Amino acid sequence: MNPQNVTYSQQQGPRLKKPIKIALVAMLIIVALVGAATLASLFIKPKSPEKITDADTVSFASIANLPSGFKQTTNKSLTIINKQDNTCLVSYGILPSTQYRGSSISEYLAQITTELRSDGWDVSDGIDVDPVSVASTNGDKTYKIPTQQATYTDGSLTHTANYSIQKLKNKKFLTISETCSALGNNDPAAYMSNMTPIIKLLQVDVKVTSK
Repeated sequence: MNPQNVTYSQQQGPRLKKPIKIALVAMLIIVALVGAATLASLFIKPKSPEKITDADTVSFASIANLPSGFKQTTNKSLTIINKQDNTCLVSYGILPSTQYRGSSISEYLAQITTELRSDGWDVSDGIDVDPVSVASTNGDKTYKIPTQQATYTDGSLTHTANYSIQKLKNKKFLTISETCSALGNNDPAAYMSNMTPIIKLLQVDVKVTSK
């Protein structure tokens, strides 16, 4: 047979290429989906629980830069921020489950005032004040922590303190206290607003264990 007389079917090429094209399109779609998921994981922050008591773990985020006029110290459980003139301070942290008994802010504060009275202080009963608001580190939630105020004095030095305490899911306690002091007839409550810049900087990192 003369090789010049041999003919080849032009239909074989497209038939072979069509499955390859379908596979390539499928691969591109998968790559696009995987890429979208990766981008989402990079730019979409996980949501915080609606209630702070729904979180499995809660911790306070560190404050990177304090406003001028404040100094910070820490111990095992609490961070303490003092105004440098020593008139006021804020302390905050997560305390062990053995710290308080009961289930309400009034029960927790009663334990604090009982201890102060046993140390010789003249202590007022706690009164409800506006809850302290603390933002999540994700920036998507703000949690209100129940708060009561008490005043205690030894006759010459008077302290006014706002105690914010919340029992958490893991039985530990989130606590924030704002305390201001004054000598003589001066009212320490007049200085409480001095600590507002610090309270506004507080953030909590809340985590929920995946089921």
